[in-house]
Amino acid sequence: MNYNILKVDDPTEMEMRDFYEKNMEKYFEPKKARILAIQLDISGSEGEVLKKANEALGKIMSGESFEEVSKRYSNSKQLDDFYVKQGENGINFEDKVFSLQVNEMSSVFKEGNSFYIVKCLEKQEKRQKTFGEALNEIKAGVLSEKEDKQYELRKNEASFSIHGKRFTA
Repeated sequence: MNYNILKVDDPTEMEMRDFYEKNMEKYFEPKKARILAIQLDISGSEGEVLKKANEALGKIMSGESFEEVSKRYSNSKQLDDFYVKQGENGINFEDKVFSLQVNEMSSVFKEGNSFYIVKCLEKQEKRQKTFGEALNEIKAGVLSEKEDKQYELRKNEASFSIHGKRFTA
């Protein structure tokens, strides 16, 4: 079988820029926030875990650092900041996170089988990705379009055999 009949050339920069301009709505960086989170999983009595979460919040409110309280109360003993992107978590979790101002801390809230206390470190609104930021996605999109066109043009030539019978893809 001649696989080269369906092969396409790599896209040129002009093809990719044209594709980007025509499909800009596909290339957005979602709204996101960088946070620290204290997570207390509900493994036994929900009331006991809620009490422990409120105790942790009280310690922070009385002046202890978020980091120190996290070490004592959170399921994860290592406190790492991470990004939360809109549309990737539960609605309640995202509502709480995105309602916070930078350096603001949430009250205790429940999401799934855990209680959380979250501190917002940084926020970024939804924004258009630049051509350079979206380059890999753009290249994949152009290649896919070119492959589809090539297949349509050459589908009758793309044949294969099974047990001696010829088929056209």
